[in-house]
Amino acid sequence: MFLGEACKPCREGRCNECDKATGKLKTSAKFEIEGKVLTQCPLRYLAPNVMRAINLHSHYKNGFLPHAGGVLNQPARTMKQIEAVASVENDIEENKTKNKAKKRQGKDSQHFGVKNK
Repeated sequence: MFLGEACKPCREGRCNECDKATGKLKTSAKFEIEGKVLTQCPLRYLAPNVMRAINLHSHYKNGFLPHAGGVLNQPARTMKQIEAVASVENDIEENKTKNKAKKRQGKDSQHFGVKNK
């Protein structure tokens, strides 16, 4: 799941994972990004322009654009933001697919008595 989708409940005020006043995570909540454990709500780590880009991309995926007309009627800056988030999302999904394939390959190798190097 992409961060923009994971944080949707928080943006809508339905998240109960952190103290809204301080942003500190409850002890049961755990967010980890690239091996680093976050101590605050993930949204607090994002610059406002990054969150705006994530929101634009989310709306785009749902068929909505911020300005009247189609894709060619949108400001270049808006489309660059959407494309940047889409690129990151694609990279994340590609890495997930590769990791699943590696795990599957490792299990298959163990099953057939082949040792991985």
